[in-house]
Amino acid sequence: MSNSRFATAQEAEDAFYRAFARADLEAMMEVWADDETITCIHPAGPRLDGRSAIRRSWQAIFHDPAGIEFVLTDARRIESGELVVHLVLERVREGKEHMHHVPVIATNVYRLTQYGWRMVLHHASVPPLPQKPAQEQLH
Repeated sequence: MSNSRFATAQEAEDAFYRAFARADLEAMMEVWADDETITCIHPAGPRLDGRSAIRRSWQAIFHDPAGIEFVLTDARRIESGELVVHLVLERVREGKEHMHHVPVIATNVYRLTQYGWRMVLHHASVPPLPQKPAQEQLH
């Protein structure tokens, strides 16, 4: 188990995005709960269950770090006892580019454990394309 102890779900989320931005696999895995019920879904990717599968996925993502910067917007938080859900819009910029990529909608779920708050779910997906107005669809 990790030595890090996150006193709040927000602390765990901040650590998650710091680890992601630094491509730091060990720091990333410290955020996740230490059990096999955790799940991660990357954009357009399959559902990954358990620490081993999630670790391998982050290792592949971090293999060629380009320097990632996150701007989180449209945050919504839902709290219920020992479970907290954070819904955010991730705007990601890689490397030295000055433009952000297509935003990603992310759902991050944290559970209070005996070791503090830990991530149990990260689900990120690309938002759907805007629909044309009904009048344009008819022509």
